[in-house]
Amino acid sequence: MMETRLLNRLEQRVRELGLPLGVTLWNGSSVMPRGEPRVKVTVRTPKGLAALINPSMGKLARHYVEQDLDLEGDARELLRIGEALIPVPVPLHGKRFRLGKWTPHSRQFDRKAISHHYDVSDDFFSLWLDRHRVYSCAYFRHSDDALDLAQEQKLDHICRKLRLQPGDRILHRATVAGSAHRPKR
Repeated sequence: MMETRLLNRLEQRVRELGLPLGVTLWNGSSVMPRGEPRVKVTVRTPKGLAALINPSMGKLARHYVEQDLDLEGDARELLRIGEALIPVPVPLHGKRFRLGKWTPHSRQFDRKAISHHYDVSDDFFSLWLDRHRVYSCAYFRHSDDALDLAQEQKLDHICRKLRLQPGDRILHRATVAGSAHRPKR
């Protein structure tokens, strides 16, 4: 019964927004647009359905990664439909909605948040960064490229785009006291 209500709610929202989105549940129930769906979502669990009913990009991504949702369609179209499904915050008392008003924001709060996210051991960063700990994407030219090689390829690409000449210098890594980017001892 609850699944039916949630599915009806989703169907109403998809139709109101005129989205070319088709949704199929684990039990075979589905919501289809008036025309051909450009994006198809297979909902594998009730958690996945709940994420579609009250979505945020973070929730949708998490439930995709956790395999509660399967997505099919062009990546740009997926993002466009995902954004359209996310409700716009309603202004409070005629004022523009501000997230900052609802979250504590002070130097102490920021210091703790930064520390929580970045003051972790070098062992942690070694799990997913190259040997230089470059915090960036990498260019894998071949499927068997190692991470270190792919990161060097990315840095070479950046240097070419910057049109660096002999003698030019760039800052590629900063050592900041209290950060995860300290050199090993």
